[in-house]
Amino acid sequence: MTEPSLTPSLLDWLEAQWAAPLVQRAFRFGLALLLGLWGLLLANTLGGLLLIAAMTLFVWGLRVRGMNALPTLPSPPIPATAEQEAADETPAPLAHAREAAGSTSSVNVAAVVRWGAALGPFIVTLAGSWLLSGRIESNIWPAVGLMVGGVVMLVLWVRQEKLDAWWAPLPTEARAEAPPDARSEAQAGETLRGARIRWRVAGVAALFTAVTFFAVSNNTFTPLGTAAWLVSLGAWLIAFWDGPAPWQHFPTWRWPGEFRWSLTSPLFLLLAVIGLSATVRLAHLDSVPIEMTSDHVEKLLDVSRILEGRRPIFLPNNGGREVLGFYLYALVSSILGLAAPTHLLLKTVNAVIGLLTLPLIYLAAREISDDDALALLAALAAGLAWWPNTISRNGLRFPLAPLFATLALWLFVRALKRREQNAALLAGLTLGLGLYGYTAIRIMPLVMALAFGLYALQSWRRAIAKQTARWLALSGVVFIAAATPLLRYAYDNPEAFLFRSLTRIAGDPGETRPPTWEVFLANEWNSLRMFHWMSDNAWLVSPPGQPALDWVMGGLFVGGLGVLAYRAVSRRGWLEAFLILGIPVALLPSTLALAFPIENPSLFRSGSALPLVFVIVAHGLRLLLETGRRLLAGRAGAWLGLGLVGIVLATTYQVNGRILFVDYAHHYARSARNASEVGRVIEGYAASLGSYNTAWVRPYPHWVDTRAVGMYAGNFHRDYAITFEELAETRALSGPKLFLFHLQDTESRPDGEPPTLPELRRLYPNGQLTTFVSQRPENKDFLIYFVPAAPTP
Repeated sequence: MTEPSLTPSLLDWLEAQWAAPLVQRAFRFGLALLLGLWGLLLANTLGGLLLIAAMTLFVWGLRVRGMNALPTLPSPPIPATAEQEAADETPAPLAHAREAAGSTSSVNVAAVVRWGAALGPFIVTLAGSWLLSGRIESNIWPAVGLMVGGVVMLVLWVRQEKLDAWWAPLPTEARAEAPPDARSEAQAGETLRGARIRWRVAGVAALFTAVTFFAVSNNTFTPLGTAAWLVSLGAWLIAFWDGPAPWQHFPTWRWPGEFRWSLTSPLFLLLAVIGLSATVRLAHLDSVPIEMTSDHVEKLLDVSRILEGRRPIFLPNNGGREVLGFYLYALVSSILGLAAPTHLLLKTVNAVIGLLTLPLIYLAAREISDDDALALLAALAAGLAWWPNTISRNGLRFPLAPLFATLALWLFVRALKRREQNAALLAGLTLGLGLYGYTAIRIMPLVMALAFGLYALQSWRRAIAKQTARWLALSGVVFIAAATPLLRYAYDNPEAFLFRSLTRIAGDPGETRPPTWEVFLANEWNSLRMFHWMSDNAWLVSPPGQPALDWVMGGLFVGGLGVLAYRAVSRRGWLEAFLILGIPVALLPSTLALAFPIENPSLFRSGSALPLVFVIVAHGLRLLLETGRRLLAGRAGAWLGLGLVGIVLATTYQVNGRILFVDYAHHYARSARNASEVGRVIEGYAASLGSYNTAWVRPYPHWVDTRAVGMYAGNFHRDYAITFEELAETRALSGPKLFLFHLQDTESRPDGEPPTLPELRRLYPNGQLTTFVSQRPENKDFLIYFVPAAPTP
């Protein structure tokens, strides 16, 4: 018989039950669920605080350690009943079966808790992002509370399960080539001394760079200047190339990873990603967006001038524009044999540029993470998201900034991680050539300097610092050589070259507004909120009120940021810190619109941040994939992870499709002027009753661009505008005549000029007035005044 002092009391037994891990988890998770539901129902500031408290309780529940089975403390003595006596006589096999059943029930509860702890962070974070997407002020705090709590839960789950095991510092083959961290200063110094410079070739390169600078005067790529420029670029690369000279041994750039001819190889999966992205990027390209703007007209006219033989280095008109895109449009137009460049040509070339950016995002993401799955997910996310799609399909030069920014990012990270001087040289070349693409790329040297600085701080030793400075200097020389023609133009015309950037900072000439720190900080805050709350006010690239990321990718972006921040602190990793800190630097072209804060955030000026953003989004997807593999063992776990990622991607595919092909398409058609309909009327008239020379459009404030009318009509170089004074001169022309004018140009005009309709009726009393009913939204009807030919005597 047990000693009385060793027999537990009923209070002891209850205390033991309360201390059981299973009971503690049930209590904490249950209370967290109640507070969370209460906070969601309130949907106000108090509700947000309740949600934060619920997240805290949930995290508290995750910290419960131990098995889920109840403690083995004996129960207090209770008089035995007949059923208990019968149970004592139960045969041993049956008793073992009941014990096993009890153990299974405990394991099932543990599995439920584990699954909740694994998937809960994603569900909570996405719920907060979805709540925030409604853009309701009262939902801000609850949404932020959910997202913060979800990120904390995700970080704890990553820490507990060590989910970042797939993040490796270098692939196996690169580790063998790279100097180990424990290498001595002497060994590192030998490596630095071995990377020699071919000084004679460098002298030749410097000579041709000087010739380039003096030969490309008058803003023209002269034959001598162009030839000297190309020779100088090749010579600089040869002079600085690490290893055998190119004529001795051509460097081979093999596919980053094992090349296998199978449907599961990274190459075929990347081709599948590009193919799926093309279904979005190229879909309805002729109608989304549907109309040209004056910017498109300027672009087409410049392309036409290049086709006629002009070779500009920089285009100072329309605020100043870089020329690479125009040369690409002209080249494709010549290859296709088009009679004149078109709006569809601009959109198609830009869409292809956007597709070419996707494999570069794959390469950059793989170089950062050494993980094919994450790289594929980054490329796919960028292919499906509405933000890259709109800036790639609207026909302006915007996608050139993400293209060169991504290529430079891949090469710079490769140079630092693998300690490859040649990659640094090619990165400098990429940045130099990228300056001819779009203005936003000018910030990338600062982004790359940030990468160099973080790398040097993490690996601070004298030899490493010298090596990093060497790469920076050599890549800078190649960068300057590549930018030499543009630098010559900037030297000759500094105001024209900097006009667009300076006016965004200080205002238009004559209306200078000194920038202030308050405006800068407000702009910085708004640009950082562009992924979840703030929207671009330009209808050219964005539907109203739509942040840069949809709610699905917005939630994944927050989760990825949280995990990267945890890694940056716990591992002191320079790459993780660079991904986070590089975004506000890459957003500076938008943030620095200090004179026009309404233009911030700007989706197209933020294009250089695209690769960083979607690499972070891919981290959220990759963690979801890895979570499935941790929940179930073997192939079942892999399929579970793929299924979870597939559900998320299918949801974001649907959401982004609605944003792009419904919200954006409708808002663009509602905001743009219907020059195409005006042009088609003139085209039909010229093909039937009259001619191109006897049709005119009366300009009206904020109406169609009359140059675009000529392009849509098939008469590319004709501006169909006619002044009020010129109306009377049309009487000297014989044959029928056609006049098109604004619906309200009948009695008065906002610009103070005489109305058009009374004058036409005075000049041509026999004219016929009709109203063209537009198919565009927002009442874009216009008036047609047809004058039949005078009868022959």
